[in-house]
Amino acid sequence: MIAKMAKWVKSYAYELFMVTSVAMIAVISYNLGGMQAVQKSPLKVTQDASIFNAVSGAQETEGDKTVVQKAPQPKDPRVVVSKNSSSKKYHHIWCAGAKQINPENQIWFDTAQAAETAGYTLAGNCQ
Repeated sequence: MIAKMAKWVKSYAYELFMVTSVAMIAVISYNLGGMQAVQKSPLKVTQDASIFNAVSGAQETEGDKTVVQKAPQPKDPRVVVSKNSSSKKYHHIWCAGAKQINPENQIWFDTAQAAETAGYTLAGNCQ
């Protein structure tokens, strides 16, 4: 058995060498590319990052300057509710629930505050 295997390896020595070499070069190249990509774009954090401040529009202090960040505002503040809904939920126009309301059943409010004043609450899938 061992003699047959040794004879087979000797007969295919060149092909086995080439396949092994190509496979090793591919693995080394892949790893070198990955290392190069990491070196090009290192992650550097120079100060404490605050996602809460970025989203809520809170103030941050940079040295002697105070920077006020405003929360992004939607382009269309209107909201829609359904006449036939008993849940009293309103939806922003980009939410999936707004797209499911038939046009003849839609009631539009200019702002979310107007809908809340009328007794509606924000739908759970529309955060």
